Amino acid sequence: MSEINRPKQFADLVAAAGKDIAPPDPDARKDRQLREAAERAAAEKAAADQAAAERAAAEKAAADQAAAERAAADEPARGRVKLADTVRPKYAKIRPDQWGALDRIARELMDARTRIGGPRITSNTLIRIAIDALVATEGSLTGNHETEVRARYFKELGIRNSQIPGDQDS
Repeated sequence: MSEINRPKQFADLVAAAGKDIAPPDPDARKDRQLREAAERAAAEKAAADQAAAERAAAEKAAADQAAAERAAADEPARGRVKLADTVRPKYAKIRPDQWGALDRIARELMDARTRIGGPRITSNTLIRIAIDALVATEGSLTGNHETEVRARYFKELGIRNSQIPGDQDS
């Protein structure tokens, strides 16, 4: 078989098809391959940039979530710090033995704390706790005067009169 002359064979095909087309340029093939390689590299770089942006967004979202969780965990402490903004004074006459007992109990609780820092435990803290207990069990409160209400309430709590310090009359 004889060697085929490619440019002549191409020219014959073009002439048969009735078109005036130049023979393929070997440099054009290399140019096309280089252009395709550059396009692939650009697409890979764009994909890598997008993946990096998505990772950065995910890390920022995780950091924001962690910050929100820390803020939520700190919220009770902030609530106690702002207690002065959320409470109103209510004055009550208390006996000297009640005053001393409140101070003593608050001091003992402060001394027994296992965590350093945070809001102090004061007599006012104990008074608010006692009021919360009364409000939570208000259905147990019955009677016509202080002595009767106290006796019935303490009986409901299982506290005997002998356990109650101080004067029972107001």
